[in-house]
Amino acid sequence: MSLPNRIGLAWLAWLTIAASAAAQSPALVLRGATLIDGTDRPPQTDATVVMRNGWIVAAGKRSEVTIPEGARIVDLAGRYLVPGFVDMHGHVAIGAWAIDTSGGKPVLRYAYDEADTRELTRAQLAFGITTVRNPAAPTREAIALRNRTRLGEQVGPRIVTSGAPIDRPSPITATDQVTTESEIRAAVARQAAAGVDFIKLYDGLDSAQIAIAVDEAHKRGLPTVGHLWFTSWTDAARVGIDAITHIIVSNAKLLPASRRAEYLKITQRHRLMYEWFGFVDFDGPEIRELLDVLVSRRITIDPTLVFFEEVAWGDQPDHYPAEASPTPRSRAGTFGVRVRPTGASDRSPRRPGAHGQRRPDGQRGAAAGGGQAAARRPALAWSAIAPYVRRILDRARLNFLSRAGLLVAWWLAELGSTLRPWSSPISRERN
Repeated sequence: MSLPNRIGLAWLAWLTIAASAAAQSPALVLRGATLIDGTDRPPQTDATVVMRNGWIVAAGKRSEVTIPEGARIVDLAGRYLVPGFVDMHGHVAIGAWAIDTSGGKPVLRYAYDEADTRELTRAQLAFGITTVRNPAAPTREAIALRNRTRLGEQVGPRIVTSGAPIDRPSPITATDQVTTESEIRAAVARQAAAGVDFIKLYDGLDSAQIAIAVDEAHKRGLPTVGHLWFTSWTDAARVGIDAITHIIVSNAKLLPASRRAEYLKITQRHRLMYEWFGFVDFDGPEIRELLDVLVSRRITIDPTLVFFEEVAWGDQPDHYPAEASPTPRSRAGTFGVRVRPTGASDRSPRRPGAHGQRRPDGQRGAAAGGGQAAARRPALAWSAIAPYVRRILDRARLNFLSRAGLLVAWWLAELGSTLRPWSSPISRERN
């Protein structure tokens, strides 16, 4: 018998043995819980779910599901079973930001931390998150992390990842920095060759640069996701972007023409995330056109409302329960962020009002220098975010939105601060 034939028979024998072992492995039965299966069917009480080798092979009412002989049975009476959660905005390749002043000009550097990343992906599974979209990370580390979790070498959810965000040159070294068309196309090509699942486009790109990046990504079969600022949502949708992150819109073109100059005057001094909501007209033609384009182009929106709620209200002692990280530093850790200054000047206080920081007068997030903007707080802007989300839903209707791919966390806008997604599964079990 030839060598290739002997190898083929050996593989066939191994597969037969493996299949036989899998068929004989005991099944796991989850019995007695209320099953919410994610198919729009009503919850099934006293349900039974049968799993074998990590796969669900049967699910339904106890009376309708046969329990295999020798199965391990877990009684879940009084509990709930739901499909795994999908985190649409989870930066999983985490590390420490460092402000480096050694070269004179401050530069923001990012140092990937393998130990912290492993801890985070384990915690996500503990919270029931089984899939994560990682919308920006160091390209090499993000792809390696995705591959390790898929191969079972690291405990964690299934990861769909971008690489480093593509942006104009800036002090943030964690971006893939570009200016010209050839540089944009080359950056997309490098990330595609490295194996990313999609391309992340960042806030410094204008609409012409977004169009180039989208064109190159689509040629390579990759979708594009944008964290937008200088490009309006409307313009990005028209040039073919596939998804938009964050509910903070920021672009002046989406404001009434009479209010743009004042808004731009403020943002030239301070790029504050919430100021836009103080100038927008939700009934104006700019927003009506935006919603029409988003729905007709089937653009997915990932609003990250929980994060922006924390920015607005996180320093209020009665807004979150005690276990929800009581200090700003520990809250930052909850989001996978650690701050590590590297120069003497980094220890000085940040300017008042930056990204929701407390001002000397006790307010948060208002621009230094007074005027109309100085009277606003992120908390007030937060009150405008919920109506904005509702406008999107009212315009397109939730049922149609689900099919179109325009998915927003409407339930958070409705529930507001009554939603408490902060306690860990471990702490809830102890209670």
